[in-house]
Amino acid sequence: MRIDVSGDRLVAHPVSVSEPVEADGELYYQQFVPPVLRATRFFTWMTIVMIAAAIILIGYERHSAYLVAPALVLVAVVAATGLTLRFIVPWNKQMESGIKDNSELQHVLGRWMFLNRIRVSLWTIEWLAITSWFALHLR
Repeated sequence: MRIDVSGDRLVAHPVSVSEPVEADGELYYQQFVPPVLRATRFFTWMTIVMIAAAIILIGYERHSAYLVAPALVLVAVVAATGLTLRFIVPWNKQMESGIKDNSELQHVLGRWMFLNRIRVSLWTIEWLAITSWFALHLR
């Protein structure tokens, strides 16, 4: 079974935790841990850029109603980052440490997917807010 950890596929084609995912031999490990580690490195820098850009746009729009969009982006980025650091990273570390028991793996994957659906919702808010900002400036 292939475990897809990208946010868009997580929502569109979620992994069913009722399907067998074998912990024995750490079948899940190569499909889960390396992509998550790469994504973490990328999104660490991307988050810094997004926060900086939102702050710059807030300063730029400080005297207009357009301020709402970058402020919403900033709030959603900070919320997604807080969710990730406080709740998702511990599950990532548990998977990284190696899970040998199938029922434990099913539990961890279930919690991880639930939290990631919330995070994808926050990413969607970010996207809609910044897209709205651009659309309003183009009219």
